[in-house]
Amino acid sequence: MYRMIKKFLEKEEVLPVFPLSGTLLLPGGYLPLNIFEPRYMNMVDDALKADRVIGMVQPCAKKDKGELYKTGCLGRITSFHETEDNRYLVTLTGTTRFDIIKEAKPKNGYRMMRITTACYTHDIQHEEQPVDINWGCILAKLESYFAMKGIDCDMTILEHTPKAKLLSVLSMVCPFEASEKQALLEAENCKERFDLFTKIIDIATQCSQDEKKKVEH
Repeated sequence: MYRMIKKFLEKEEVLPVFPLSGTLLLPGGYLPLNIFEPRYMNMVDDALKADRVIGMVQPCAKKDKGELYKTGCLGRITSFHETEDNRYLVTLTGTTRFDIIKEAKPKNGYRMMRITTACYTHDIQHEEQPVDINWGCILAKLESYFAMKGIDCDMTILEHTPKAKLLSVLSMVCPFEASEKQALLEAENCKERFDLFTKIIDIATQCSQDEKKKVEH
């Protein structure tokens, strides 16, 4: 994996980007995508011919149309399947975050960005980073949050999942607002991401309880 993204770690590079609101990819995470728009199928075709790397980034909400958040995540295509009805089912594996420097000339209908990973070289070591935090306090909150959102989850699986991986998975799959997911992406380290994740869960749960009280009265 490192060999395939090495050039992105050494200097500025031009990268194809897939803008998708509400979708978060983190280093070490896995993101399944169902691609059917011709321009993004072109992007996948071109990536498969090269280094298999695509940048996932969110559009900015309530800003000029087409404007993107500055920070995204490199994803390498690690699974690919073409369906009979002409769709691409791909899985991206997150490698490292990047910052957009400026927009480059588009290619085959999709957007290209000049990017740098200079601030995130430590992301490549995500599997070795321990998360020295107490998860006991969050599991009960998560159970309440999942119940509130109608999400069926086996909590025993969460208890036995490596904590760094668990934090990434939960940050990616929980139905947070796009701005909240962006904040989780931009968190400096696992501890900061955990604190922010906990705060988002607390606020969502409290708001739900407040609304319930209003209805009851």
